[in-house]
Amino acid sequence: MSFTNNQGISSVTGFASAAITRRRFVRFTAANFVATQVAAASEIADGVATESQATVGGALEVQTDGIALMEAGAAIAAGAEVTSDASGRAITAASGNVAHGKMVGPAAGAAGEFIQIKLKTPNVRGPVIP
Repeated sequence: MSFTNNQGISSVTGFASAAITRRRFVRFTAANFVATQVAAASEIADGVATESQATVGGALEVQTDGIALMEAGAAIAAGAEVTSDASGRAITAASGNVAHGKMVGPAAGAAGEFIQIKLKTPNVRGPVIP
């Protein structure tokens, strides 16, 4: 059901407000643990969906710390600070973006590749890139 690893990650169960694709940034709304996919570089992410959920109200595991496997939205250099594109995929953070994590694996050459991101903690609420 969920992506697991041996890195002592923390995750919480949320409930999808709409269809959510695995390996993308999500945030919790004001309602208790209702998750939505992050849709802009200015939004704060609470974690990464470890599974897809197509059913509104369906349970969804959200990784909140550690190293997360994510889908890239574009080419990303190794070591780059990352944020979200309009689909919740990881992209290189630019000035004014909220940084959700840092690329720790090899560089991504294009959108659709799977990459490793060290999530900012607590709750991926990282700094705004100056």
